[in-house]
Amino acid sequence: MQGILATELTQDQLVYKFSAKDSPLFFRDYNNLFGTLHTFSYSFNEGKIVTTVAQSEELLEIDFQEWVNGNDISGLQMNGLIEHI
Repeated sequence: MQGILATELTQDQLVYKFSAKDSPLFFRDYNNLFGTLHTFSYSFNEGKIVTTVAQSEELLEIDFQEWVNGNDISGLQMNGLIEHI
């Protein structure tokens, strides 16, 4: 975590750091209820939400203000993989 704090990454890059299967921040110990199901990020400066599900390459980006104003999000379905070790 300290190594991540020392870098200047974009919101999408940070989400990837937490959601990539080979990341030390991604956990697959689902038998002990300790596994990554999804990753979620909110940028206060941009008002943007970014989320993804386990082992997915898809990012769902939501403009929070647009959503509050009643505009639907574009994604209807996300696909991922729950795989335990």
